[in-house]
Amino acid sequence: MSSTRPRRGLAAAAAACVALTGLAVWAVIDGGEDLPPGPAGRVAEKDQDSHKIGKTTSTDYYLTVRTKDGTLVELKVSHRHYGRCYRNSAYPACTQRSDRDFWFG
Repeated sequence: MSSTRPRRGLAAAAAACVALTGLAVWAVIDGGEDLPPGPAGRVAEKDQDSHKIGKTTSTDYYLTVRTKDGTLVELKVSHRHYGRCYRNSAYPACTQRSDRDFWFG
């Protein structure tokens, strides 16, 4: 029975590594960067810019916000904020939508 204990410990360590790797990958996919919020207003336009770096494709996400005085401001946002904010949504309030709203509309 003592021979199974090291295997259990190894399996637990491997499972922990897989879980941490999954979280790291999600942070990258999610655009886990903390970008400063822009001015309050309404989302006027949404845009994505994809560019290839070697074999990897990277996408930058932008929202154009119309402020109360009518000025248009283009903001770089995370993938999650891009997905949560629709045209004519109040910005930055739209970035705080729940995950349920994000995934299921």
